[in-house]
Amino acid sequence: MIRKVRHPSRQRMITAVETGVVGFRSHLKECVSCRVLFELLSKFRIDGAEELQQSSPRLLKLIESIPIDSLKECHTPVVKGYLVSDSWDRVAFAQVRGVATDLTRRLLLKAGPIKLELAAERHLDKWEFAARVYDRGRASVKFMIKIGGHKVTVGPSGFFYWSSKRPPAKVRLLGESHTIEFEGLSW
Repeated sequence: MIRKVRHPSRQRMITAVETGVVGFRSHLKECVSCRVLFELLSKFRIDGAEELQQSSPRLLKLIESIPIDSLKECHTPVVKGYLVSDSWDRVAFAQVRGVATDLTRRLLLKAGPIKLELAAERHLDKWEFAARVYDRGRASVKFMIKIGGHKVTVGPSGFFYWSSKRPPAKVRLLGESHTIEFEGLSW
């Protein structure tokens, strides 16, 4: 007599993925199709629907008709920022800029309600940087800093830290909805 195989329903699989309680592990070891589906559901969570829906042929044709150029990465709008304050512009600092007593430069850059405080410290073979972003007066971790091809993420304390051989001429703040550029920094 041939034993009929009982496959778990998709809803049961979804519930097992959500709760972590899998009462059909032995079945998953034997049944390749259920194991593949369970792994798929584990990686890509499905909210609400019991069955995976197939796209209509009409929708697939519409997607195919989209020009390849429009599928390229969308760029966020770019906002230009400006320099508000530079510690090297002060007369006292300009007089001793070449002296070893003050090798730190502090910049305050602004674009609308966003401010970037940047401290740069010069060493013999490199520059060390620390920065913090403020949105409407409060420290913000919603941005990433980009210098050249290098992206710097915010640290756990809310500060950005990096080093380089040369100081940047341009600093970008990458946000979810826009990019802020601070250009023309001279060192």
